[in-house]
Amino acid sequence: MKNRETKGKIFKLNSNIKHKGDKKGKYNIIILGLIIVGVIISRLSFFDNDIYLFSDLWERDLEKVKILTTNTWFSENLTMTGEYALINFYSKLVGVSPEIALQSFGILETALITIILFWFTSKITKSKTIAPILTAIFFVISPLLLPRSIDIITQHKPIFLALSLALPMMIFTVLPKNLSKYYRKYLIYSIIIFTAIALIDLFTFVILLSPYLVLAFFFYQKKYRQFYYLVILAYIVSLVFVLSIYGLAGFHYNLGFKTIITSNLLSLNVFTHLPDLILPYDQLINIYQFISLFNVVLILFLIKHKKYWLNSFLFILYFNALIFINTLNISWIDEDLLRLSLTIFIPVVIGISIALLFKVIFSFSEKVITNLRIKYNYGVLAIFSIAAVMFYLYKPAIYDTERKDNTDHHAMLVLEAYEKISQDYLPFSYTIVNDYRSYVLSINKHFYMPYSTFKDFYLRRDSIYHTNINDKLFFKQNPESILSKSILVFVHKANHNETSNLPFYHDNEMKDVAEIINILKSRGRKVNNIYENESLSVMEIVNKPNSSKINDLLF
Repeated sequence: MKNRETKGKIFKLNSNIKHKGDKKGKYNIIILGLIIVGVIISRLSFFDNDIYLFSDLWERDLEKVKILTTNTWFSENLTMTGEYALINFYSKLVGVSPEIALQSFGILETALITIILFWFTSKITKSKTIAPILTAIFFVISPLLLPRSIDIITQHKPIFLALSLALPMMIFTVLPKNLSKYYRKYLIYSIIIFTAIALIDLFTFVILLSPYLVLAFFFYQKKYRQFYYLVILAYIVSLVFVLSIYGLAGFHYNLGFKTIITSNLLSLNVFTHLPDLILPYDQLINIYQFISLFNVVLILFLIKHKKYWLNSFLFILYFNALIFINTLNISWIDEDLLRLSLTIFIPVVIGISIALLFKVIFSFSEKVITNLRIKYNYGVLAIFSIAAVMFYLYKPAIYDTERKDNTDHHAMLVLEAYEKISQDYLPFSYTIVNDYRSYVLSINKHFYMPYSTFKDFYLRRDSIYHTNINDKLFFKQNPESILSKSILVFVHKANHNETSNLPFYHDNEMKDVAEIINILKSRGRKVNNIYENESLSVMEIVNKPNSSKINDLLF
């Protein structure tokens, strides 16, 4: 009976502990959910100041996304296409256009890396709540403290997506049983993860992961040594596999192996123009290095159980190693990509600092504060107090100030118009007349006509078409004279072009377009205003009624 009572008490105690852990986990999920909502809201507020949309970079990226639909998996310079494949898949999965998918994918990446940062910090520190939350918040609301360009902060970044896999792999490297306790499964899973990282971003795979794997050798526990050799084997297998595929593709496209490596390690899609940092970049990095060294001092002299902080110590060494590599000015290492990676690693350093500080403070106040719940509440209150102060200080400089390059609002309205048209009209039943920058939007969707062609040739083509509209033999012999069933002309409003660094037309061009539309009306052509907003209007020239709109064809 005594044994039975004892077992009952133990069972009850374990249940209580489990219940408390589940309750704390639910709180963490709620807090993390609120942070993700903050990510979405904060990034959406940047769209009006963003210069990525309709830029040359955006057009090249959109073309890469669209050509995957035709099963073209290798670009001209054989850069990794893993991220573009995911954007293409996301477009089809959610049912949005590739343009919207490309523009919104950066927000999804930011939300994903925020979750990963939360989890990663909880794994390498003793903190399960306070430090991870502050790490996530610091990443989200501190753009003036991180080396990234606010003007293109909404741009998708392959390095962010690759690091969303690389950070967990770093944990699985030093804590292998978090992935699998079986050698074979561990090797297979590691190969899959490494291969995915390489296909998304070779820079992350080669430049960012390799220093960590080298440093990890000195921090492995003896009982996990076999897993370390499996990690290295998986890394080599993945490297050989990916380079073999792209080497064969390079042979097919007559590209040298050196060209393939260079095009993937040096990116033209990323640049770090940093005029908005509160301090010059070098000074800011020096401060973060000082913080990381302060963490080392705390671990060595004030922490009793140092073995629990070895992974934090490893990461601090890794962080400083990357900064050192950046100072070497190696020609085949992209400094902009390395700086961009620091925007992910700096919040982790801050999270380690907070975890260590709270550990030291609570160890000295154990006799004063004995209730863990009070400690937890104080920690969460301190985090959100810090976040509120940071937001208050940085909000005027980030969200309230009118940017010099305020061009993206007009571009977003143009994109909204394209999205509405693609939903309402049958593909390739219409031609869009717009600026040359919009050509890439026509790929796999509709016909395209630049303003210059519309102004110089359309009236003549309209006359020929409607003169012979009932003569099928004429169009059979002269197929170039056939016009689309509808011609959709974008008419941009002048006041938006004057303030734009990405003008969608030249001076007086809209006057010429308006004059042509008036002539067409005088000829008896049906012209409808099918879309209008504060920035533009879209005029439909109907050449064959009820033949382009999906609703007209169905009902």
